[in-house]
Amino acid sequence: MIDNEGLFAADLIGRRLLRVTTAWHHHADDEPSLVHLWLEMEGLGPVLFHTPSTGLLLLLDEPHGGYSMEEHGSVSVVDDSPDVPVTPFVGQRVRSVREIGYSDGHVEFVPAALSGFLVSEPGRSSARCL
Repeated sequence: MIDNEGLFAADLIGRRLLRVTTAWHHHADDEPSLVHLWLEMEGLGPVLFHTPSTGLLLLLDEPHGGYSMEEHGSVSVVDDSPDVPVTPFVGQRVRSVREIGYSDGHVEFVPAALSGFLVSEPGRSSARCL
């Protein structure tokens, strides 16, 4: 597969999660905010979860390095951060995917490719990831 190639949610089913990579924006004394999320999937490589507008796209894409945004702060890139809810599921397989919509009366989140997936192992807890 090639970089920036789009994936379908079903492409994740049965694949083992190998690594979680995140990019965080840091500015002044603000809490860091998540900019990008990549899940490295067995047999696929890194999958970028991209949120254009009101949807979610899955793209094959290599994580970038950190960088400075001068007076606007900086971006750091971290592997397997314990602050990311899906990190404890590294090594497990994606068992299913679901389309999960959201509407707050003002904004409707319509998934372009995927809004959530379930990671689990038989007999263990599972995580729903959005």
